[in-house]
Amino acid sequence: MNKPNHALETWSKEGKLWLRDFLPTKLSRPARILLFEYNSSPAFNAASMSVNDHANHLLHLLSLQREV
Repeated sequence: MNKPNHALETWSKEGKLWLRDFLPTKLSRPARILLFEYNSSPAFNAASMSVNDHANHLLHLLSLQREV
């Protein structure tokens, strides 16, 4: 079941967000890391969305942010 902050909680332990607090030290060059939260619960008809649909939705949301 999806709950608020599910994406953050998935990558966190003891107050540390792995993507922010540990991954950068393992990379040879700086990188921008994004966390994209989406509803994967079949109870909300999300199962009808393919991975490609989710990717296109992410690209659309990014393009909207760049227009701001």
